[in-house]
Amino acid sequence: RLILTTTPPEQMCEVFVYRYEKSGKRLLPVPQHGGLPIGQTPLDIPLPMGSYAVVLKTRHREVRYPVYIPRGHHWKGEVDLNLTRKVHQGFVLVAGGPFWNASEQRLEDPHGNPWRNVSSFAMQQYPVTNREYCAFLNAIFGSETSKYGWKEVLELIPKHAKRVPRWRTWRPIWKFRQGRVELPQGLNPDLPVVGMSWYDATAYASWLSRATGKKFRLPNYPEWVKATCGVDGRRFAWGDEAETIYGNAA
Repeated sequence: RLILTTTPPEQMCEVFVYRYEKSGKRLLPVPQHGGLPIGQTPLDIPLPMGSYAVVLKTRHREVRYPVYIPRGHHWKGEVDLNLTRKVHQGFVLVAGGPFWNASEQRLEDPHGNPWRNVSSFAMQQYPVTNREYCAFLNAIFGSETSKYGWKEVLELIPKHAKRVPRWRTWRPIWKFRQGRVELPQGLNPDLPVVGMSWYDATAYASWLSRATGKKFRLPNYPEWVKATCGVDGRRFAWGDEAETIYGNAA
């Protein structure tokens, strides 16, 4: 059973339901009810067990809301439509609520409760690119308000591992010349940046917050799982089977 409400309650939405069905190695959303709205919020309807993508539509906005109904359970959720107005361009709203964290259950406590809860948050739709990260490095170097000198900037430059006898060393793969960071020749500036540590990524988020006057941070683990894999406990965004052609690998 699906019980769904929205905030504010007077803001009614048309509700469209897509059931995830396996096609090859992927789970694909298949329209239910002939692709027509299944009703309006507040909604209380019978819905068979399974994994669904629920789309709430008003005249000016659209919110995607994942739903997972295991055997013997129902799903009760609330979507705050006011949050959609606060989402920055290039970001998507991940509605708060429960999700089935199967990966944590498999690794940490096979007999524990796999359900977790997260509050609503927004996540950048696409990864930070080489171009964006390079702009960050050049912005912080030499700034009067920056604590970063050339040594600190070198620590933040993406690195790759090079194996030498008995140990592995990390070496910068970008260039630092005449006070500016340069992308290596042949590196696509619009690909996701790689070779960064958690500290590098945190420094980028902190700088972006200062530069824009808006608050940015890295997602925590439960937020990352829900944003990338939804609420049904799948291993990957597309399903449970590994397949490189479906992932954006860099």
